[in-house]
Amino acid sequence: PELVEIGNNVICAGNVALLTSTLDHPLCNPIILKNESIVANTVVLQSGCEVREASIIGDGVCVPANKVITEQMVAVRDNSDAMPYIMMKRSTVFQPPQVTLWTYALLVWMQIVMTVGGHVPGYLLAGLIITKSQFLL
Repeated sequence: PELVEIGNNVICAGNVALLTSTLDHPLCNPIILKNESIVANTVVLQSGCEVREASIIGDGVCVPANKVITEQMVAVRDNSDAMPYIMMKRSTVFQPPQVTLWTYALLVWMQIVMTVGGHVPGYLLAGLIITKSQFLL
């Protein structure tokens, strides 16, 4: 049997341990990584665990044997002894608001004001310094 099943568009970083069997369990169980799942650095996936669609396993997480990480979940390492990792539901992707023609016009106007307006006091000050220095010479 296949001991590791990897779906489409899966990212598996370096230094990941895929332990399909252990010393105290004589049977081997497959590790399953479903489509679009992400496994970060220094992760340990033990025998029989399954990472379902669009889930993320963060740095340093040790997923226990036969554990199923459900769809769109994030497993993050916790430094306490009571919980090896924290599960969170992934939020939807942020969609920025639509930009209108008025927004572009406002941005262009602001750029003109900042560019021209920011240099005018400098030009006036430079002219004043030059005229004063001519009187001293």
